[in-house]
Amino acid sequence: MIALTLYRDKKNEFRWRIVAENGRILADSGEGYKRRAAMARAMAQVFGWRMGDGFSVARAVEYWRQDILLED
Repeated sequence: MIALTLYRDKKNEFRWRIVAENGRILADSGEGYKRRAAMARAMAQVFGWRMGDGFSVARAVEYWRQDILLED
């Protein structure tokens, strides 16, 4: 199963990554974000989600839970 992981790095910045069943990273944020909202905007751009309409990291997480295991 593919997993979307949201985490903080060593600099305490927000990051995300998508990991395949075999442990290989399929995609990642490419950079850390000081604010969770900035990470959410970047995720929206990458995945083609529209900002506004109540978009948030929580909604992104719910979207991924439909098909993909979410790891914290």
